[in-house]
Amino acid sequence: MAKIDADGVNKIQNGLKTPLISIYDKLTNSGDFSNIKDEFDHMMSFINDMQTNWKDDKSQEIKVIINDVSYKPADQ
Repeated sequence: MAKIDADGVNKIQNGLKTPLISIYDKLTNSGDFSNIKDEFDHMMSFINDMQTNWKDDKSQEIKVIINDVSYKPADQ
């Protein structure tokens, strides 16, 4: 299972969950898609930002030393 920090949870909450709740409420009340255009555009922008700017940071160098012997992951 993927793990996400508190900042990531807040970004998902603000970027997707809140707009989805608003969309549901507006469609329940009116059934008119034009009423949810702002939320839809916001979510698409958020998803595009995730795809282009959220990267895994694999640049960390892992150092493990046990009894003065250095070890590194097998894939390095």
